[in-house]
Amino acid sequence: MKAYTSKRFVIISIAIYILGLFIYAFYIYKTERNEVFNNIDEDLVHAAESTEYLLPEDYHDRALNKDSISQYEYYEIVYKLSKHVENYKIKYIYSLIKSNDKLMFTSSSATKEEISTGVNFTKFWDEYTEANKDFFNVFDSQEPVFSEYTDRWGTFRSVLIRKVSPKKHVYVVGADFEINYVEGLLLSKALRTIFGGLFLLLISLPIFFAIRFFFKNRANEMKTIIDKKTHELEDEINNNAEANEKIKYSEEKFSKIFDKTPQILIIVESNTGNIIDVNSKFLEISMLRRNEIIGSFILTIPFFVTATDYEYIKKIIDEKGFIRDLEISFKAKKENCYGILYAEVLHIKNRKHIMFIVQDVTKPKRLEKEVLMAKEKAEMSDRLKSAFLANMSHEIRTPLNSIIGFAQLLKSEELDLEKRNEFLDIIYSNGNSLLAIINDIIDFSKIEAGQLKINYNDIQLNSLLRKMLNVIIREKNERKKDELEIKLTLGLEDSSSIIRTDDIRITQIVLNLLTNALKFTEKGEILFGYEVNGDFIQLFVKDSGIGIPQDKQVVIFDRFQQIMETRTRQYSGTGLGLSISKALVELMGGRIWVNSVEGEGSTFFFSIPFRKPRAELVAQALEEPKVVVNKLKGTIILIADDDKASLTLLKHIFIREGATVIVASDGKEVIEKFRSNAGIKIVLLDINMPEKDGYQVMRELRKLSDKVKIVFQTALALSEERAKIEKSGCDACLFKPIIPTDLIETINGLIETN
Repeated sequence: MKAYTSKRFVIISIAIYILGLFIYAFYIYKTERNEVFNNIDEDLVHAAESTEYLLPEDYHDRALNKDSISQYEYYEIVYKLSKHVENYKIKYIYSLIKSNDKLMFTSSSATKEEISTGVNFTKFWDEYTEANKDFFNVFDSQEPVFSEYTDRWGTFRSVLIRKVSPKKHVYVVGADFEINYVEGLLLSKALRTIFGGLFLLLISLPIFFAIRFFFKNRANEMKTIIDKKTHELEDEINNNAEANEKIKYSEEKFSKIFDKTPQILIIVESNTGNIIDVNSKFLEISMLRRNEIIGSFILTIPFFVTATDYEYIKKIIDEKGFIRDLEISFKAKKENCYGILYAEVLHIKNRKHIMFIVQDVTKPKRLEKEVLMAKEKAEMSDRLKSAFLANMSHEIRTPLNSIIGFAQLLKSEELDLEKRNEFLDIIYSNGNSLLAIINDIIDFSKIEAGQLKINYNDIQLNSLLRKMLNVIIREKNERKKDELEIKLTLGLEDSSSIIRTDDIRITQIVLNLLTNALKFTEKGEILFGYEVNGDFIQLFVKDSGIGIPQDKQVVIFDRFQQIMETRTRQYSGTGLGLSISKALVELMGGRIWVNSVEGEGSTFFFSIPFRKPRAELVAQALEEPKVVVNKLKGTIILIADDDKASLTLLKHIFIREGATVIVASDGKEVIEKFRSNAGIKIVLLDINMPEKDGYQVMRELRKLSDKVKIVFQTALALSEERAKIEKSGCDACLFKPIIPTDLIETINGLIETN
């Protein structure tokens, strides 16, 4: 019976031990899981909050539909977020908006694999179809929302934070951490604890039974001795037990706290500087094993950045005996990091030691620097915008001053014909300058909004450049730069120079570079032209002007840079020309750059793809231009415009060409006069008119006659309006300001087709 009881006791003991082992493993799993996830949540919040500062301030005021953000700008943001996410042990950071009860990605980081392969790569305005209710609820929440879920990218713990843009558009920033990674680590640790305990049990059982057998045989012999000694030791044990327990508990507690504390802990011997002990955090950041560190001189271990740093710290400790809140730099995983150092003198076995405690503040320090850089960037942007607005005021008022002033002088009856023509030339020139400024502003706005389009057609490049040569020579003569020579060099014969490109934008870029060269060159030579370089045509403009300093040759292509550069403020300009040219070249698939020596001159290059023309259009491009024959004489034309000045201008242009003109000032009047004049062949319509707009009037005129030619004339030149006009069914469209020769050519063409 006694043997049976003993065996049962052993079995129960083993069972209790195993149960306790599992409970202890589960306790470790739960405790460390909570601690790990608390740290993860803190990192998630920091990462998500930082997304707001990485995006442009007005980004979510612009990111309102699929086409509102350019691909170029979005990829820059993906790159910036992907680089930033490396600072945290997380998988993704991103931002979302809600559109028509759907969640759309407006930004997202990506892994290197996603960027290189495109698999699971999140594009701008991609719908997040797998979002759970937390993603929708956070739009109404003022507090961060934590969520755990699984989607195509994995299983994550995420934080979602509601944000509001400057124009009150609500969006959400988020950050994801892969749960499987943490769960695997925790489970692995728990299993190691269980198997370690079971292994210890298996080793202990034979020893236990051997000892049990030994003591069973010797029990009777030892009983007398034990009884005797027991009485002698009871008193001593009772006296020392409590003290020993306290010492043991204190040592174990200190050992655990020392090793598990999240701060970096190092104990060194004061006189020698040799390391006595370090905790797990130090092993982690040094990437060394404990046996490689213990006993080594502190400066042989990669921690203090320089020996001078350690000597300075040691001097303070020797003088004061402690250190509080000292900011230092230290090395962690071969990188320079930031920390707050505390130090205390310890006396161990009658020897002086120093314990260093370092709180790692690298993340908040770097975040602080990023915020400061973002602030400085925003302030610079504000200064640039303010300077731009001030310059725009000057650039617009200057030609307006000439236009208004010389228009007043033209009223004088004392002016002879030569003087009147001189004043008219000045008014015309300043009008063109004002139009160029407005076009720059419009193009810049389109580029910023990602709405500028490239329209390809077949052109003869040589002919286009010869026209530009005539334009720039005329401008040189107007500026009276007699000591300056302008030359053109061509890289192909006329018959081979037919390419497929956007002739308007090529003209805009080259004339901008030529105008700049003319502006900054007083004498010498301006040479421009092109050469074929493989699959690209490389155009250039070379001058012998003032040149550009080396440190300015990169930033000159940034917007507003001329405005902020005092060295060139003696020269007029919006400061947008090179920025617009760079954007246009890149939209056409090329690049732009400059070589310059200050005081000697500059050469601007830009390349565009050499696109071959369609074969059937080559012959057309080489044909001589047709002579325009005036067919307006006797033609009845109805002009509609609510602007009296525009109406008067158009009326006099047509009367001068021999046409019969009928005028109307609103949409209703157009219909009435068309009905009462059966001979009207051409109707020139302004789109924005009282009573009925141009589109409504056109639909009613089509019902009355299917032969009448309808021409829109408007000041609405944005791409959306152009697209609407193209789909409207009109026969032609002219955009203000209307050039008389273009107007007459367009109307003659419509009469010919009639």
